[in-house]
Order: sequence, then structure tokens, then C-alpha cells
Amino acid sequence: MKRTSLIITIAIGVFALIGGLWTFDQAYTRAERTDKLEIKLAATDRRIDRKILEDQAQNLRRRMWDLERYYGPDKAKQLREYRELKAEREAILRKLR
Repeated sequence: MKRTSLIITIAIGVFALIGGLWTFDQAYTRAERTDKLEIKLAATDRRIDRKILEDQAQNLRRRMWDLERYYGPDKAKQLREYRELKAEREAILRKLR
């Protein structure tokens, strides 16, 4: 009887030790990997935001060129729409600096 209870006690102790080590591994070593992943995602978000702003600035410039082509450079620069496009594009370019 004593031998059986000793074996059961040792088995429970071994399983408890393995469970504790597994829990430690899950809680702390994976947290480090998760932090690294969050840093990479933040950098990716910044690049995506920058790309979106660059595309918007390029689109505004194309619209300005279309106005210049349709009305001529001098007449286009007098239009309110052209001035608004130019101001919006300059604001985006300031954000990109």
C-alpha cells in the first residue's frame, strides 16, 4: 500500500512540475514573441499609412494636371477647386515630412 501511494505521489509531482513549466513557457516566452510581433505590425501600419498619404497626394496632383490641361495653366490656377486641391496636397506633403 505504501509503495502504491508513493508511486502516485511521485507521478502527481512530476505532472505538476511539467504543468508548471509548461505554464511558465506559455506565459513568458511567448509574450516576448508577441511583443516582437506587435512591433512589426506597428511598423507595417506606419508604412501603409505613409503609402496611403503618398497615393492621395499623387491623386490630387493628377487632378490638378487635369484642370491645367483642360483650362490651361493660368486659368486653372485661378479656379477655387485648383487652389483647394493644392492646399490639400501641400497639407499631405507636410505630414509626410
